[in-house]
Amino acid sequence: MQPRNTLRFTALAIALSLPSLAFAQRDAAKDLDNVVVTATRTAITVDDALAAVEVIDRNDIERSAARSLPELLRGRAGVTLVNQGGLGKLSTLFLRGTESDHTLFLIDGVRVGSATSGLTSLQDLPLEQIERVEIVRGPRSSLYGADAIGGVIQVFTRRGKGNAGVRGRARIGAGSHGLREASAGLDLRGARGGVGLDLGHQSTDGIDSCRGIGAPWYAGCGMDNPDPDRDGYRNNNVSLRADFAASEAWQFEAQGLRARGHNFFDADPAWGLPDNSKVLQQVVGGSVRYRPSQALGLRLTVGRNIDASDNHLGATYMDRFETRRDSASLQGDFVVADGQVLTAGFDWLRDSGGVDGPFASFDTTRGNRAAFAQYQGRFGAHDLQASLRRDDNDQFGGHTTGGI
Repeated sequence: MQPRNTLRFTALAIALSLPSLAFAQRDAAKDLDNVVVTATRTAITVDDALAAVEVIDRNDIERSAARSLPELLRGRAGVTLVNQGGLGKLSTLFLRGTESDHTLFLIDGVRVGSATSGLTSLQDLPLEQIERVEIVRGPRSSLYGADAIGGVIQVFTRRGKGNAGVRGRARIGAGSHGLREASAGLDLRGARGGVGLDLGHQSTDGIDSCRGIGAPWYAGCGMDNPDPDRDGYRNNNVSLRADFAASEAWQFEAQGLRARGHNFFDADPAWGLPDNSKVLQQVVGGSVRYRPSQALGLRLTVGRNIDASDNHLGATYMDRFETRRDSASLQGDFVVADGQVLTAGFDWLRDSGGVDGPFASFDTTRGNRAAFAQYQGRFGAHDLQASLRRDDNDQFGGHTTGGI
């Protein structure tokens, strides 16, 4: 190759590589600036977190082409998912090999999940309403309680960003198996706060995941005569939010998410069991933050999660399951010296569960109260985090958990 051609080839290679280098630098800067709040219950950057943390932001969600939250989480490091038949069907998550009820799920700081089974209905949480997801792998029980043996996953719903003004968005999509999706959102922001609304719809004709024992042997399930249908799913959802900064020190936030679904699944008609259910996932919450200086911050958060299912055989009502989780948290963060942060707070939780049906009915409540404290210190190239939590549960009694 002539020297001049070699020079041209080298120059072309460098020119083609510059955009990718620029994007890599921008993405690296973005990763360094990512702030997480789940790992320590305080705002820190990802690279400062001692726990294994992963952040999935809105851009990552759109690039993933996932159609549901279980699809988005599938394949992430330490995450194992089991799905029972497609969109809307029961999905259970196992984090770092722990049991499916050993991962705490939060939505905008509010505890969610069934108070009876301990599972969170991931399949019913609409992906279009999610702004970002924080995954914290490893035990966080000394900060959050027994639910967080395997880790914590927190979902943050869509929220307005940027300067004052009006911003809208819309999306429509379609796919195989009768998949239909549509969503739209609007944010109005002023100098001191804003409000926002998002609406979403998703439906699919589903797949026939259960053909019975004889078609051929054990084709998807162990039923002799399962329903000959495709097990469709429909989800209509809405989220509302508002925030207001009364001053530099006081900030108020409120948000709500409601997802109403209709899920069809297989049942053997000979048993007379339900073959479809109308499900509800609802999370409402609010917070008040007082930060008079960089050395002091106080935050009060309250919320309620409802997980409900009305079960039918065809059009005939069979039974209803409903659990409610009411929670409140008061937390104080104190900067005692440069690089030294002390956090202390109190968590309150009340779980209520009820069943209304011909075979069994009950309605009961269980409470939990907890105090926690955490110290975070930086000493040159070394970091130290120590935490302690004391829980008092109506059913299981008292227990203390620590970590360092």
